Amino acid sequence: MSTVVSTARANLAHVSISTTDIDASRQFYSETLGFTEISRPDFGFPGIWYDIDGSIQLHIIQSDPAEGGIRTLSPTNQFSP
Repeated sequence: MSTVVSTARANLAHVSISTTDIDASRQFYSETLGFTEISRPDFGFPGIWYDIDGSIQLHIIQSDPAEGGIRTLSPTNQFSP
């Protein structure tokens, strides 16, 4: 009897975090943690992208406190196969 072991792994490209204070977030992630800020396309709302160790990106998204601090993205902006 043989056993098949899968070596397939999911690769995580980025993680997104919502904030209501983009300036405080920039100060924390850039100055306190020392993350490297990278260019970000214009999505029509404020945000910051960071490269973390060349293997994953951190996306900080400005959200509206009047809407409970949540920004809803279209499904095409969330996951890709």
